[in-house]
Amino acid sequence: MAVLALLGSLVVAAPANAVVDASASVAAAAPAALDTAVDSGIVKAAAVVGFNPENIISDSLFYDGNAMTAAEIQSFLDAKIGSCRNGKCLNVLNVSVSSRDAWVSQTTGNLVCSALQGGTMRVSELIYRIQVACGVSAKVILVTLQKEQGLTTSDAPSDWNLQAAMGASCPDTAPCDPAYSGVGPQIVQGVRQIKIYKAGRFAMQPGVNYIGYNPNSACGGTNLNIQNYATAALYNYTPYQPNAAALAAGWGLGDGCSSYGNRNFYNYYTSWFGPTTTDAGSLYSVNGDIYLVTAGARYHVTLADWPDYRQAFGEPIGVSQSTLFNSTSDGGAATRYVLNPSTSVVAYLNGGSLHRFATCSLVSAWGGSCSASLTRVGPEVFAQLGTGAEMTSYARLTSGGLIHRISGSSLIPYANAAALKADGRPTAPYAAVMTAAAASTYTIERVQFAPGALVRAAGDERVYLPVDGGRLLYVPSFGVVADLGLSSSVTVVSASSLGSWSKAGTLSPAVSCGGKTYFGASGKLVPLSAEAGLTVSGLGAGVCGVLTPGTGAAANAFVQVSGQPEIYLLQNDQARHIGSMAKLVELAGSSKPRVLTVTADTLAVYPKGAAILDVAPGALVRAAGDERVYLPVDGGRLLYVPSFGVVADLGLSSSVTVVSASSLGSWSKAGTLSPAVSCGGKTYFGASGKLVPLSAEAGLTVSGLGATVCQKTVREDGTSSRTFVRADGQEEIYLLQEGRARHVTSMGRLIEIARTPTPSVLTVTSGTLATIPAGAAVN
Repeated sequence: MAVLALLGSLVVAAPANAVVDASASVAAAAPAALDTAVDSGIVKAAAVVGFNPENIISDSLFYDGNAMTAAEIQSFLDAKIGSCRNGKCLNVLNVSVSSRDAWVSQTTGNLVCSALQGGTMRVSELIYRIQVACGVSAKVILVTLQKEQGLTTSDAPSDWNLQAAMGASCPDTAPCDPAYSGVGPQIVQGVRQIKIYKAGRFAMQPGVNYIGYNPNSACGGTNLNIQNYATAALYNYTPYQPNAAALAAGWGLGDGCSSYGNRNFYNYYTSWFGPTTTDAGSLYSVNGDIYLVTAGARYHVTLADWPDYRQAFGEPIGVSQSTLFNSTSDGGAATRYVLNPSTSVVAYLNGGSLHRFATCSLVSAWGGSCSASLTRVGPEVFAQLGTGAEMTSYARLTSGGLIHRISGSSLIPYANAAALKADGRPTAPYAAVMTAAAASTYTIERVQFAPGALVRAAGDERVYLPVDGGRLLYVPSFGVVADLGLSSSVTVVSASSLGSWSKAGTLSPAVSCGGKTYFGASGKLVPLSAEAGLTVSGLGAGVCGVLTPGTGAAANAFVQVSGQPEIYLLQNDQARHIGSMAKLVELAGSSKPRVLTVTADTLAVYPKGAAILDVAPGALVRAAGDERVYLPVDGGRLLYVPSFGVVADLGLSSSVTVVSASSLGSWSKAGTLSPAVSCGGKTYFGASGKLVPLSAEAGLTVSGLGATVCQKTVREDGTSSRTFVRADGQEEIYLLQEGRARHVTSMGRLIEIARTPTPSVLTVTSGTLATIPAGAAVN
């Protein structure tokens, strides 16, 4: 039964495709095989991890009569062997066995194996039938076939390999019993013998037993407290334990006292099927349900908690329900609230490790309880997972999501570390992921941002400035931001993070802080006069707190863009160009006016208003390089001056101020200046520097001068039924009638028309008379 008891299918390649020379003797051939393997560099030298000589495999896994179906066994063999090179591989071989009645131990009366139906069948079918009949896992059978003769992976087994397939009835000191020669008899006899150790209490049993390292007694051994029947069965089958050198060698050769059978059993099983025990903090799968096994109990892992358990414990091991349920008690549903009964420590499972709660109130805040819904695990699980950072009152709702502060019945989310810092919180607190069930008991407040931080929603290029009161101010440009002294860095958040914030208009360069109005220029706030009439954005204490309000007396906002000569007065939400330094000095009331430098973006916020020229309405102007003269009047209008005679007759100054073309750019051309004008709702005619009432029949085009220009004129009261004029220095007299100047040909006719012997005749300049087209003479 142990022709390879020492080497036990010593592996000289990776476990998935290891091939054993089963005809080699322990003393001679095996070392040669090892030498070849070492030369090719494929011996696995990593030490064996987790091997417990007192509990090599648990009874529940070893005696699992439903571990694999026939189809699963066949699929496993196909995957391990691949294409068979000689037609004798286990995945293609058919074997014949006789039917057998149930076998009961004569010593104990216990059932060893139930009846076995014989016949010719595939090896996978025989393994399945003997598994069910004897209650020995097909996984154990496959591993034994491999460790004894390498058959589970061999794609060209020898006849000797097949004759001694399980090493059954093959003692170390004698040939194999020919009655059990061949794959079929070997599998049946080998499995039945494995089971008789337990059912018939045959040979070594659980408890303290001396197990040697090697058939050579000089190599010694140790007393082992064998903890279960499965481990005792392995020692009965292969009666040696690996020494330290064998374990250190991994899959390779130890020293002269090493044996390898039980080591290789462990190596193959763990490589192919996972852990060999069900009581050391492992996950198991039963028909799709996942369980954590710890301290003899099984805890059902729910779908919600599965990702965290998977990260902590790895992939589950598939077992039958009977294997798991018969070997463990029902612990209920697993939660992420874990109790170590030996220390009374309650911890939270997150990120693959356990995180200790300092108080039960914190457990409650996280949706757990110190008295219920706890997954009780042993110290080995705590040691297996390790201890992470302590739990805090900070949580995430998703892995890598925003950090939320637990505050009463609310969760307060923070956009980033800067927001935490601004709120006086630790910038890097440990924040585990809170379960959805626990999070649903809280009200989630508005996302908190650092004061003055710009934000935008992912997928939306619009940028906002969050301010007090849950308001968002749309940022029209980064220039405005720079002039206010705010950072242009933008935090991108999810659209939902801005969902509870309200849109509250556009950020203005003029802002209010602490009840005062300021204007942002070159990164500083400058006190601003309320007379400026600019739209003001209320920033609130939070944003104002990160700005530096300027000092000094409030003044009008005179601004210019860096590198540009034009200076503007911001007034009534318009930018009015100031035509000259003299006008600026006049408006500022100071020989050294304060002009703020702003970005072009800030100036662009304000539409252009009427320019502030060097002269007030009533003073003549012309643009440099243009000989046309205009009279500015109220309403931002320019009246073209046809002649200086008209200006003189109206009583206005004929002095002309030359200004830049841009100074007139925002003024509108409003026609030609007429000698007939309106002031205060009345119509006048300009003559000899005064305004005299104009007869209605004159029918002349009338220019509206506006209040400012009218105040500069001298007006006469009264009315006029007819208006007679003559040019200075000339005798001809004209009647102004229906928009024409009609020559009155005689004094008699004038007296007749005027109906008075002393008619009033206005003296005007020839320039004024020339503006009125001639009509038919009055004979």
